[in-house]
Amino acid sequence: MNIDRDTFVERYGPAFESSPWVAEEAWAEGPFETIAELHAAMVRAVERAPEERQLELIRSHPELAPGQAALGELTAASASEQASVGLGQMELEQGARLERATIAYRDKFGFPFVVCVREHTPESIIAEAQQRLDSTPERERRTALREIAKIAALRLEGQPERDDAGLAGVDYRIAYGKAEVPVYRHYATPLSGLADVPESRFTGRDNALFANEVTIEVHGDNFLPAYTEGDNSEVVATDSMKNFILRQGREYEGATLEGYLAQLGTGLLDRYEQMQEVRVSARELAFSAAQVPGDHGFEQSAVLRRREWGDHAVAELRYGRNAGGAVLTEQRSGRVNMELLKLKGSAFTRFVRDEYTTLPERSDRPLFIGLDVHWVYSDPRDAIGADHARYVAGEQVRDVCAAVFHEFVSESIQQLVHEMGKRLLERYPQLRSLDFVAKNMTRDPYADPDDPAGERKLFVPPFPAFGTITLSMTRIT
Repeated sequence: MNIDRDTFVERYGPAFESSPWVAEEAWAEGPFETIAELHAAMVRAVERAPEERQLELIRSHPELAPGQAALGELTAASASEQASVGLGQMELEQGARLERATIAYRDKFGFPFVVCVREHTPESIIAEAQQRLDSTPERERRTALREIAKIAALRLEGQPERDDAGLAGVDYRIAYGKAEVPVYRHYATPLSGLADVPESRFTGRDNALFANEVTIEVHGDNFLPAYTEGDNSEVVATDSMKNFILRQGREYEGATLEGYLAQLGTGLLDRYEQMQEVRVSARELAFSAAQVPGDHGFEQSAVLRRREWGDHAVAELRYGRNAGGAVLTEQRSGRVNMELLKLKGSAFTRFVRDEYTTLPERSDRPLFIGLDVHWVYSDPRDAIGADHARYVAGEQVRDVCAAVFHEFVSESIQQLVHEMGKRLLERYPQLRSLDFVAKNMTRDPYADPDDPAGERKLFVPPFPAFGTITLSMTRIT
């Protein structure tokens, strides 16, 4: 039930007779997962209200009508409830007894006799009214409020539970957006100020070409009418999103992919109130400076860049709303599509062997892996801030992983990625968690009949299905 206040009050306000203020008060406690949670919040709103306002709520309830003509003067909910127990078809004598009891009740207490009629028959309603005439005003005020809570519960339960105009009994989860918008920004702010790590020579980049592909995914129940009714009055066109991405790319003054995404995420929520949550993600389009002849041999070109098709940076941020505006709820950065091949110094032995096993044990194998690494900061401000002293660059993560692979004699890929994780957590205490996905792309040895001793080693691609190894490591604080 994550809907705007006006819609909430319009939909659920009638549960408490002619008293929309109850829904208005309860809305602040939402969103609610169930009707029971909603009802409890509305009851609390009534209990918090001053006594005079509670009495106004009681007085808003109609007199129980003994005749069919009186039913036409009631709200739709009250008319339906009274008709359901046959108050509109009472015999004259029975109706007269009900009328005498309810008039006496009002004369004594100053408010109408309120009872949840769906729990009664006409005769038990009359008996209840006569019995409660012996009570006190204070006790009857509390009793009336309890009966009103019962009435509201039944009214809410009879209403289809839904997020917005849609199919009753169907829960909707919607999102839409613009995917893979290419951005080529020339001469962005250089990345500098990184902390040194002994495994990497990377200290920054000039960002002469800041290129990436951006995806925006927008969430919000306000867009549901576009699906259910074809009502696009709240829809932000994805073409507008594309132009927003490009404009912000031109205006971005930072140096990191995460910082650019932060500008997009906060900017979208600031500009479009109907967006409840946005997920912004991007992948780097990697280019490196081409080597060209210079005055002192070959040197890096200041103007020519060469596209790199290997590993690259990725990032994802998710923003929601609170009273103060956009708030960062999730952050994830990564270096993906790394491919590393170590000629020797890796093993895989002592694994389970049975009738399905054809893989031989290898005490020294040429290990070839594909590797994706993602990380989350303990403080997301380290990912998006202008001070890069605690920023973790993907190039350094790649170099740390490569250094560990070079140094470590592993018994398995599982052990190898764990060793990489240990080193990264040691180098970057600002990280809260790491996620690894590794693929075993090791080539199979080719049996050469002319070289039975295997002095000239040759390898060929294996069966085209790779073993996958995953590992997540999270600091316990």
